[in-house]
Amino acid sequence: MASFAVKPSAKDTINTGLLVGTVATLLATLGVGGTSADFTALVAGQNQNPKAVFNALPLIFMSLGYQQVMPKVTSMLEGDKNKIITSVITGTAFPFILFLLWNAITLGNAMSESGFLVAGVDPVALLQSKGGLLGGLVSVFSTLVVAGTLFNFSRLFVDNVEDTAQIRTGKWRPALFAGSLVPAALISASDAVNACKLLDYAGAFSISILFLFLPSSMIWKERYGDDDSPLTVKPMVPFGKLSLSSLWKVAATLFIEQ
Repeated sequence: MASFAVKPSAKDTINTGLLVGTVATLLATLGVGGTSADFTALVAGQNQNPKAVFNALPLIFMSLGYQQVMPKVTSMLEGDKNKIITSVITGTAFPFILFLLWNAITLGNAMSESGFLVAGVDPVALLQSKGGLLGGLVSVFSTLVVAGTLFNFSRLFVDNVEDTAQIRTGKWRPALFAGSLVPAALISASDAVNACKLLDYAGAFSISILFLFLPSSMIWKERYGDDDSPLTVKPMVPFGKLSLSSLWKVAATLFIEQ
């Protein structure tokens, strides 16, 4: 409830502190874990499972939702097309590279443990249970990531609801903050397995509709709905209709697979 309790002026400071702490802890984890990771086993052919990548797509789409930040980015960069493109590419590439390195370190270290490849074993929990410096860093990093996500998600959720419902007073903020956190916390505490399944379904259905199908459909109608109206602003993403239609195909594929 820190996002609710602190003053608005302190929220950016807290968010910056969480971000700095998260990146610093991650870099320390990479440095310590890189000396003990079994990268040979990590890249061995018998340990690869390309089909499992598809199952991760729902969560990937959940983490790549730009709708909430793009208005602010556009405003801060004063609508400069080149700066916005650079910001999006850099803002995606940097955390993506860190995410790949995190997976390489956690999986590479877990590979050295007997029984790791048994289905259902969590590499992060395995490293935490071992203790030591690496296990401590993994625990701190995981805690900071969850704390930062909850802090920002609850704040964005409340701000969006207030803007949509045109709520001008603060009397509803406690209820809105509780609504953003309590239901998910109760489900996770009561049944962690089904909570993970709910995340998969949220990614496959809700996020696919909100972040893949609806935005691309709106852009298509705005851009190509009126043949007599020429485009006044060139698309920022190349390949035009092909790019937009590919988003529909990805969303449909997720629906069918799930």
